[in-house]
Amino acid sequence: MQITPVNNKTAAMMLTNPDRILSRHIRGLAVLMIAATICFGGMSSLFANPEPLATIQLLPEAQVSGVSILLGDIAEIASAHEGDPSEDGGIDFANVYVGTAPLPGNSRQITIGQIEIRLRQAGIHPNFVLLVPPAKGFVKVMTRTQTVSSGMIVEAVKAAVLERLSDDLIVGVEVRDAVPLAVPWGELELKANDVPADIGSYRVGVDINIDGHRYRTVQTRVELKDAQSPTAVVMPQQSTEPLLVRRGERIIIEARHGGITVKVQGTALEAGRLGDFIRVENTESREEILARIVDKGIVMPEF
Repeated sequence: MQITPVNNKTAAMMLTNPDRILSRHIRGLAVLMIAATICFGGMSSLFANPEPLATIQLLPEAQVSGVSILLGDIAEIASAHEGDPSEDGGIDFANVYVGTAPLPGNSRQITIGQIEIRLRQAGIHPNFVLLVPPAKGFVKVMTRTQTVSSGMIVEAVKAAVLERLSDDLIVGVEVRDAVPLAVPWGELELKANDVPADIGSYRVGVDINIDGHRYRTVQTRVELKDAQSPTAVVMPQQSTEPLLVRRGERIIIEARHGGITVKVQGTALEAGRLGDFIRVENTESREEILARIVDKGIVMPEF
């Protein structure tokens, strides 16, 4: 056993007044305990869960309008400060962007993890809200739709042509894409592009705009003839241009940005010819997008 030497002064104090030595150690221990209590007490209050700014109860299913999914579309939101929004920083939880709405006829699953990411992007830490998932753990989101008919497209092209040219024309319009089309619900506008300015045969694209945003473009063939001409305008039933992409065919989705080109594998969900916009599926991500046919078996999304 090792014995620690004690100097004469300390030994004398221990022999003459042992209580004094013990009390000094007890007081030191008490100071350490008080400091620890203050320290850990402060830390516990620092990490204590605050009252959530809002309780967000996700719905099992939801229908959205337009092309975007907002948090208010898929959840019931109860703010902790309903009477005074300034108390929670004026956060508009209902308008937090969650993602892109699925194409008509399809659905999309939104999980808690995806919502937490979107909250962070909106400057809201998920720890400050209470997220309550549905029974299945995700929200099934579908898109409310409306129909665009062939007649609507033809009338939009004729109105654009006659607004620019005189009425003494015979206007023939052939819609070259599959119609009718189911498109997202919202304020619908059909806008003809590159309206011809003279007699002849032209290719005219018609933008389908929803709430001011282009959803897709439908291709038409327009033939203009003088009304005095005895020859009737006969529009072909089907285009003579070959199909460059067939439904179900494996394709290349090519995205370009600046000098960078990215190519991924995909599957065509619709058939089309050069310049047509069709629905395709990214094989890797399983995401459906709209893309324009630029060559045989090659499509390019437009952002």
